[in-house]
Amino acid sequence: MKKESLIMSRNPRGTQFLNLCATVYDKASLNDKQTQMLNKRGGELQDILKKAIEELSLKVPSLPHLIFALKLDWTNSDITEANFPVQKKDNDSPKKYKIFRFSTHTSSENAISCWMDRTL
Repeated sequence: MKKESLIMSRNPRGTQFLNLCATVYDKASLNDKQTQMLNKRGGELQDILKKAIEELSLKVPSLPHLIFALKLDWTNSDITEANFPVQKKDNDSPKKYKIFRFSTHTSSENAISCWMDRTL
């Protein structure tokens, strides 16, 4: 079995990622004080980047990412990654879920009833 090679920051693909980061940094138009604060909080920034890289490099985005991307303004607090994992490991088959939009606020019971009747 062929071992997959790792892509590091000096690799052209890694450089492409660094260029994306540089673009975001440049667009932020930080002043000297803001830049110092960002550099002071480098550990926090690394944690945020690590989490983003882990999430965005999956074949399927996480549930919170999907909810954010769909611009859903309210979700049930039980709809969490723990309760609805999209994909546990890179080699797992992604699970399929359906997200339903309601035109008005609705109770969980009504949502389930509509789903059972397919009268969305």
